[in-house]
Amino acid sequence: MVQILAGEKGEGKTKRLIAMANEASATAEGCIVFVDDDNSRMYDLNHKVRFVDTPKFIMDDPDIFRVFSDRRDVKNEAPILIYKRKLKGKDITVREFYTTIPMERWQQKREAIADIMDICILGEMEYSKNNGNKIVIKSVAHWYESQKYYCRVLGAVTFEQK
Repeated sequence: MVQILAGEKGEGKTKRLIAMANEASATAEGCIVFVDDDNSRMYDLNHKVRFVDTPKFIMDDPDIFRVFSDRRDVKNEAPILIYKRKLKGKDITVREFYTTIPMERWQQKREAIADIMDICILGEMEYSKNNGNKIVIKSVAHWYESQKYYCRVLGAVTFEQK
C-alpha cells in the first residue's frame, strides 16, 4: 500500500508521517522502518520503529537490510556498507559493513545473506573490532559465467575442468 502525503510547508506532513509510523509499530507483525535525512525526529518515534539516517546508509546493497529486519535485530542499527570493491584480476567482490549486530547473528544469517544478495560467500566472514565493529564478506556472483567457482551452501570452491 502506498499513501501520498502532500501539502504546503508547515501543514504537518512530517508530524503525520511520524504518527503513522508509531501507529503501525503497535500493530505490525514485521519491522517498521523510518528513513530520514537527519536524526532530528529520531526521538519522536516509538522505540519499536527502526530509524535509518540516510547520509550514513549506503544503499548499494539494500538487500542486506532485509536480512536483518526481524524483531531480534530491531535494537541494532542497520548494517552500513562502508567499502565495496572488486579484487583486481579476479571476480571476487569484497564488501565491508559497519554493524552493531553481533557476529553470531551474521553467521546464523549467512545463508539468507547469500540468497537475498544472490552471491556465494567465499570462506568465513571476517570480524574486526579494533576500528569499530566491521564485517568483511568476500563473494562471487552465484551464476559466475566462466565457471571458475562452484557455489555450495557452505561457500565456494575452485572448479577444475578436466
